[in-house]
Amino acid sequence: LFPLYKVYNCESRFCPYNQELSVAIAAMQRARENAKNATVTLATSVFTEDGDAVPSDFVRLPNLTRSTQSEYQLDKKLPFINDLFDNLRSSPDFSTYDFVIYTNGDIIVHESFYDTVASIIAKHRNDAFTINRLTVAKGGGEIGKKGSFELYTALDLDVIYKLRGLKHPGYDCFVMKREIFEQINMGDIFLGHPPVSPLLMLQLESLAERFKKIPSYTGTHRGTFHLGNDESWKKTKNLKYNKINY
Repeated sequence: LFPLYKVYNCESRFCPYNQELSVAIAAMQRARENAKNATVTLATSVFTEDGDAVPSDFVRLPNLTRSTQSEYQLDKKLPFINDLFDNLRSSPDFSTYDFVIYTNGDIIVHESFYDTVASIIAKHRNDAFTINRLTVAKGGGEIGKKGSFELYTALDLDVIYKLRGLKHPGYDCFVMKREIFEQINMGDIFLGHPPVSPLLMLQLESLAERFKKIPSYTGTHRGTFHLGNDESWKKTKNLKYNKINY
């Protein structure tokens, strides 16, 4: 399950998305094509006006009807995460899914990601776990490299997968059994601002019998990646959204 939206002032090389969404979607599609030990369904739920940005190979769940504009009269139109969850839970094929994976909209999965998840489930019998990302540069090589560079695009996945990256302590990729996902209640927390991840983590740790935190690190296990570390939610203009979400 993936939160997707249309970017109206997008650069041509990323349209109809921004850089992060464009690369993340391409990575999920590639990982699904490469999956040998898992059957993967990619799904999203969007606002009506963003419908034409949903890739044809994604399951398009019912449209989102609530937002921070409709409920709080805010400038930014952001969805409530529980509405995405409810739309998946009420979908016709929901009962056929063994596990649900929720990733933030800027998370790039490795091409072997879904087989890695299947292997973790089969080997360790975890009923819920997180996979922490590696933070990599937005373009031009390893993070911290100085000078001008070209931003990475969906055509650069092979390059991104080989970057060393930096470990990141946050949580943005969640794997859980369907039965646990059915019990998750995120209330009126909206996406794009904290405390989405801590609240979801707290529930998973409480509901799961075998919960585990798994890092993406340099070595044999390459799980997820994130382009840069902007932390835009910390900017002054966004603080009012953080306050409302808390």
